[in-house]
Amino acid sequence: MDTVYLIIVLAPLLAAVVSGLFGRQIGRVGAHSVTILGVGLSFVLSAVVFYQHVFNGLPVYNETVYTWMFSDGLHFE
Repeated sequence: MDTVYLIIVLAPLLAAVVSGLFGRQIGRVGAHSVTILGVGLSFVLSAVVFYQHVFNGLPVYNETVYTWMFSDGLHFE
């Protein structure tokens, strides 16, 4: 499930990077499609995780998926 949690967070970011860097090559419709697919993938996986937690009794995940920043003893996760 760790991989699914990372994909939920990073799919829209990756789609935005692809659209930003290759927008001229793939065109306006292609850039829109890539970003919509990234957000859509994140939504679908979020719905699957929600279903697993609520209806299938998956235990609560209380771990660090990714540390954004660490500064003077502060963890931004």
